[in-house]
Formats: sequence, C-alpha cells, structure tokens
Amino acid sequence: PVAVATGSSGQILTSAGAGAPPTFANPAGETNNISFRASLGSTQNIGNGGGYATLAMNVAQLNQGGCYNNTASTATLNGLSVPAYSFCPNRAGKYLFFAAGTAYQANSNFRYGHIRFSSPAYREGGNGRSGLDFSANYGYAINPSVTDVYQLNGTGDSVKVTMRGYAGSNNVEVEAGIGYSFFGGVFLTSD
Repeated sequence: PVAVATGSSGQILTSAGAGAPPTFANPAGETNNISFRASLGSTQNIGNGGGYATLAMNVAQLNQGGCYNNTASTATLNGLSVPAYSFCPNRAGKYLFFAAGTAYQANSNFRYGHIRFSSPAYREGGNGRSGLDFSANYGYAINPSVTDVYQLNGTGDSVKVTMRGYAGSNNVEVEAGIGYSFFGGVFLTSD
C-alpha cells in the first residue's frame, strides 16, 4: 500500500488522476469555520427602566475561529481589538445572530423587557443598527429573544447583545444558564 500524507483540519483528500498519489487540499468554495455560542455565567442585575446594559455572556460553549471575547475587557483576537462580550470576526461577510435573555422578578410584575443587538454595522436588508424584540406579559418572568443578519467588514465590526427591562420598583435580574440567557452567531456567506 501507498502511504498518504496527513492533511490539515478542514482539508479534503483529492485525486490527481490514475497512477498519481492522492493529496490533501482545501475544499472549493466557502467553508463555515466561524461560529460561537455563549451564555450568562451568573445572574446579572441590569437595573430597572434605564438604558440598555451589555449582557456579560462570559461562558463560551463554542468559539470556532476565536472571534468571540467572553471577558469583561477589550481583547485582541485574530489581530483585532474586540470589545468586552462581543463578537468581531476577521472575515468579512454576512452573519446570523441569535440571543435570548430570561429575567425573573418575584416581587413585582414586569411592564416590559427589550433585548437587541448593538453594532456599528448595518443589519442586512435594513437601515437600522439593531434587531429588537419586545416582551411584556405583566407576570413575574420575561424571555425576549432576537435574531438578525449583519454584514460585518472583517476588520473591526463587532456585535454584542444588550437588554433592558422595567419591573415596578425592583431591579431586573437576568438569569444565568445555557438555556436561559445566551448569544450566538454563525458565518453565512461572504456575498
């Protein structure tokens, strides 16, 4: 048998034709090698009725491509300066983002809860700068969620998730956990 050299991650085995040894090569077209998902590691107080607070999504379940900063400080990732709790890819293209924030307040009813993406980049197909979901059930818990597509330049555009809420005279507490409060994204295409 003929020994075949090993390839690198993401490569495929190709044939150079009859009698020639096979080789490893990068696949034709685009590959999706940038994605992330993070969740809130501990309950976060976001105030009551004020401005949007950045959600500290500090537990990364997935960070393929190393473009998500899950720390409280600006970090350099892939040669780019990435703000705290933000995604900043080093590859230009369209990205799909999703987020949810579960909040609970045992002492009063919620009047509203908003969650949105905050980014200097524009949303795909629109002129706004963030997706927005409104959730109001006047009960003890809310779970607003949002999904949107952004065109990012690959040289510094970043996206983070922010939330605000109002619960009478009590502060809003956003619940921790992989199934309660999370933020994620995936590369779609460079078109």
